[in-house]
Amino acid sequence: MSSAITRSSDVDRRRESPSDQITARLVRGQSGDNPGALCFLRSVFPEVSPDDFRSLAEDPTLRPADRVLAKDGSRTVGHVLMQSRTMLHGSNCLPVGVMQALAVAQRYRNQGLGWRLVRAAEALAMRDGAVVGLVRTTAPHFLRRRGWALCGRHSVSRADSRRVLGQLIESGLSRKNRRHTLHIRPWLRWELADLVNIYQQATQGMHGPLQRETEHWDWLTRREAYDEILVALEGPALADFEDQDTRVVGYAVIKEERVIELQALPGHRRAGAELLMRACSELIESGRHGVIYHAHPHDPLHEFFRNAGGHHVRHVADEGEVLMAKVLRPRRLIRSMAERLLARAKAAGVNEPWQLGILTEADAYLLHAEGGQLRVGRGLPENNVMEMNVADLTRTLLGQIDWDEAHEHGRLVVEHPDADYLARVLFPEFTLWRPLLDDFQRTSNLPRY
Repeated sequence: MSSAITRSSDVDRRRESPSDQITARLVRGQSGDNPGALCFLRSVFPEVSPDDFRSLAEDPTLRPADRVLAKDGSRTVGHVLMQSRTMLHGSNCLPVGVMQALAVAQRYRNQGLGWRLVRAAEALAMRDGAVVGLVRTTAPHFLRRRGWALCGRHSVSRADSRRVLGQLIESGLSRKNRRHTLHIRPWLRWELADLVNIYQQATQGMHGPLQRETEHWDWLTRREAYDEILVALEGPALADFEDQDTRVVGYAVIKEERVIELQALPGHRRAGAELLMRACSELIESGRHGVIYHAHPHDPLHEFFRNAGGHHVRHVADEGEVLMAKVLRPRRLIRSMAERLLARAKAAGVNEPWQLGILTEADAYLLHAEGGQLRVGRGLPENNVMEMNVADLTRTLLGQIDWDEAHEHGRLVVEHPDADYLARVLFPEFTLWRPLLDDFQRTSNLPRY
């Protein structure tokens, strides 16, 4: 058991002020805690749906011990979940912890209990091997003081559904092609393997999407946090849905006026366009005049929204919600990136041996490359040192640092230009994007404190 979580007999008696004393203890969740956890969360956030809570509890990747409860006697006064997942990061797969449902009872706030819960969640994630923590939250200032950083942007397009449909028709992508006949219809459950395959191929090489195994896809589709799933089938004979000559080449997940997720196999742009056309047509028939599209920033379908007089935004916040991350084990993450770091340095003409030191308020990291090997130790070299805060270390390692902005605002101190050049070579900026479907709830979002 992590030292950040006390046993049920232990009591934290740390005094925050002369008049307030924290008596809450932190305990690991058990299988019988769900009813009490739901009751507590609804007392803090009345909008929490029992259906959403129950569907989350049925997630096959979530274990009872992933929940941490703060108890005062037998009463629950705090709650947090830290779920183990795997995030795609280019050619790497990173073990991550996804934090959610962090809540503290009103009477116990401003006494450090929220921080203790976050610390416990981080400890749980590290115990399970996670190198990065992730969260969607509407309270970034609270987590920023714990070293969490804004990482990633929302990518959303909005426009009038009729105009988007018109643009798609004018593009010619919907014209019939005898060699590549497409048919759009509702998804059938025996096509689960097709969704798994399409998602894997469509997200390959991206930074940010979470891996979805078959059992997780099964849970995502059974919890029905959507109105319908449409699929695009390609083949010459479509009258018989079981014809072996047809195959699923794309899918779209729709909730009210939102296209939550749309993916197609590489090289099947027309399938994506036809799925979006069908979604717009159904919205028009149901009397909805707007369509909202959540997709990767480089998705070509965003262009149809702009041409339709709408807009595509890549904002840090969407409806008050931001994406945040924290590198929990920097050395382990750097070591997992060693091959890529060495290749980037070589491609930029940086000859070995080379060194780079990174100094933060919490630790010092020494990267030393020699003989085709990268060692990551403690301490600093005489030259090639850059100084930054913990949040910017997270942004740097995840490819989210804006080097010019960090320099301009004084968050980055580099005495030697070689260190600045080497850092930019080793840690270029990438697009970090997370699909919405993983976190989308049936009726309302669980609290993201």
